Amino acid sequence: MITSDFYGICETAVIELLQNTAAFGWKDKSKQVTKADDTFLDKGFDSYAITYPGAFPQANIGGELLEVQWEIMIDVLVRWDSTEKKAWSDFRAHRSKVFNLFNVSYEGRDLNRTPSIKSPRGVVLNSNDRPRYIPLNRDPESDIVSHIGQVMVLTVTQVIDKEY
Repeated sequence: MITSDFYGICETAVIELLQNTAAFGWKDKSKQVTKADDTFLDKGFDSYAITYPGAFPQANIGGELLEVQWEIMIDVLVRWDSTEKKAWSDFRAHRSKVFNLFNVSYEGRDLNRTPSIKSPRGVVLNSNDRPRYIPLNRDPESDIVSHIGQVMVLTVTQVIDKEY
């Protein structure tokens, strides 16, 4: 019986790449880059990347191999620090770093050579959602914005040996 968490392999590689890419300059990478944990948003950090599971359509590619396109949702957020102009500038810079990591860098495009990731373009990042304002303390009645965020979809193509 196969017991591997194939999605988990991909999501862990994404987290490690985000946490260990120097360009982000995280102050506490274990709290700013997390798997489905937004409890640190009110702790005063300037930027975040939070992953969530997405869809996973699949296609057989023959015999003992299965090709899966995992979707890993990455919620990219920046803190509204002072002015709207500065917040949007910070957001654009942070979003650009995430885009460049997964769509431009060699490390990101194959999840830092994670085995079973289809190369050379095993990873593609996009977003169909517009950036959004997030209210202070996540109170729907609040009109005070604490963060700007955007959900991106990272599609990771993984080839799985069914006999694994």
